[in-house]
Amino acid sequence: MTQQLIAVDAEALTDLIKQVAELSEQVRLARIQPEPKWITIKECAAKMDKSVDTVRRRIAEGSLERNRAGLVRNPAC
Repeated sequence: MTQQLIAVDAEALTDLIKQVAELSEQVRLARIQPEPKWITIKECAAKMDKSVDTVRRRIAEGSLERNRAGLVRNPAC
């Protein structure tokens, strides 16, 4: 296999290396948290891209579950 050389702008390469280093640091610091099982009606409406009234209707018809605290089971869970 032969090597192929390409010309690269030194400043662009330096910027790219800096971006990769910053992204690597962000990935290193990232913490993944599970979705909460219960969310507010407002959060549920935003997540589903629906109105609060639509979420309330779906709770009333039984297609969404609500607990005693007034929270809705997260549709993502």
